[in-house]
Amino acid sequence: MSEFQDARSIPPNTFLTTDICLIGAGAAGITIARDLAGSRHDIYVVESGDLDLDEKTQDLASGESIAHPYVSLASTRLRYFGGSTNH
Repeated sequence: MSEFQDARSIPPNTFLTTDICLIGAGAAGITIARDLAGSRHDIYVVESGDLDLDEKTQDLASGESIAHPYVSLASTRLRYFGGSTNH
């Protein structure tokens, strides 16, 4: 059974139980979830974003790399369903 649920709609202090929890609904998370679909395992995919890009959620990707030169994290990481495959 596939279901999308916004975690903000879950009452505070609710305890969720699952066999497998995948963090991130990017290419890897979605691929693994699809491979496990229909198995005997209960699977949750947790994504910080929504189904569409949201500026407030995308701001969570802001930061700076100080060890090595790198482009803006906010421009290379997309925090919503599909992740950076949405580029």
